[in-house]
Amino acid sequence: MDFLLQTVAPTVGTIVSIVMYGTPVSAALNVKRTGQLGGLNPVPFAAMVAVTAGWVAYASVKENYFVLLANGPGLIIGVFLVMSLQGFASRPVQDTMVYMMCAGALYFVIAAVLTVYQQMHDQDIGFLWGFAAVILQVLYYAAPLSTFGEVISKKSSASLYPPGCFMNTVNSALWAVYGIAIGDTFVWSPNVIGVILGGASLVLCAVFPREERATVSSSQGGSRADDASGDSQLSSAETGSASNPSQPLLRKSRS
Repeated sequence: MDFLLQTVAPTVGTIVSIVMYGTPVSAALNVKRTGQLGGLNPVPFAAMVAVTAGWVAYASVKENYFVLLANGPGLIIGVFLVMSLQGFASRPVQDTMVYMMCAGALYFVIAAVLTVYQQMHDQDIGFLWGFAAVILQVLYYAAPLSTFGEVISKKSSASLYPPGCFMNTVNSALWAVYGIAIGDTFVWSPNVIGVILGGASLVLCAVFPREERATVSSSQGGSRADDASGDSQLSSAETGSASNPSQPLLRKSRS
């Protein structure tokens, strides 16, 4: 049983996390090709950079290879997504992305200074970086709450991506089980939240079926209409948490 919970679960979770982090790449490449964001929201990707960076730091301190392998690729992919999409976003969105990444960087610098100059014990260092990762993860998970409100008010789950919501829920569950098995509160606690939010997303998808997007204006061309209703509908709900480790803003703490 220990092998199943402490090895199999995080191994599968790592694979799922990497796949989830890579899911928006095709949509980002499409944006670069067409020059239009369409329905793709780039803000969660800025949060993904901060979250995965936090988990990479925590994994390094705790020497947890599963968390590191799950979030390392996510950090690289997140940087690629931010750098690729920021130029196509509106000025307010660009500013939001910059503020989010700078806030995360500031916390990391403060944590590093405390680690170096306060001669902290290993347990305290682990708590410091684990706390940082969890706070960032919780903020990341909070992003979809506005999406939930939109779904309820419009009675349509068009802004949610059911396959992404499902994978996010499964991923968070795997990491929650792993965190409980190894007794790491920083790993299981944010992922329990991920399971709850992922489950809520699936319920909303079932209660408020998504409707087809309105036909894209002729000035955008037929092929553009297909793109807008496809990959570009990615939202924070499908980027998951890494611990979920994830995924992304909505997804995994991956820690």
